[in-house]
Amino acid sequence: NEAFKSSQSNCIIVEEFINGTEYTAEVFADRGVISVLAITQKKKVAGTNDTVALELASPMISIKKLQTIKSAVKKAYQSLNLQDGPGHIELIITDQQEIFFVEAAGRGGGFMVFDKLVPAISGVNIALATALNACGKQVGELMSETISPRNSAVLRFIPSKPGKVVGIDGFDNIRKIDNVEAESFVQLGDLMSSAVHDGDRMGYIFSQAKTPKDALELANKAEQLITFTVT
Repeated sequence: NEAFKSSQSNCIIVEEFINGTEYTAEVFADRGVISVLAITQKKKVAGTNDTVALELASPMISIKKLQTIKSAVKKAYQSLNLQDGPGHIELIITDQQEIFFVEAAGRGGGFMVFDKLVPAISGVNIALATALNACGKQVGELMSETISPRNSAVLRFIPSKPGKVVGIDGFDNIRKIDNVEAESFVQLGDLMSSAVHDGDRMGYIFSQAKTPKDALELANKAEQLITFTVT
């Protein structure tokens, strides 16, 4: 009743909270043929009610579980009748191994997922594929259908914290580490707030390796070098 009182349209949306591990999948459709290019595990910033993304990383799970996710994602987009172009879908797998889809879109993932994470993991130039597909060209030869990706990657964000940025250190040292890149989104003197949405980020770290474990270790090594001083 309280929800209806606040609704100007006299309609409400009822959602269910699902406990489990969150994953994302990046796909590409070429005339109805769905290719799953990347699967990542998603972590959230503590204290944000599981709403602000902290990290997307190649998951340390079995090939069988990867295949299960891939199959479910393909069926989901086939049901949605995605015919052409990129897609980004988020899902939760419960402890009972039930799969719940949170949302799906007929677009690439944002914030460096489309242009950086997908090519690194799959080896597919998804920007080129999107352009060719939009021009009516078939791009099947560009797609990778291996469930075991040729590379693993971690895309980690550094969430903002309230105050004024008075120090930024460590990024020069990260440039000396192979297969890692990082950048600050803020400058000295910027005023920051607590992280309440995905735009509240001070910087990012991106690492690539052959295995999820090695990519995670590279990201952790880089993060230890970075210091943001906020007062």
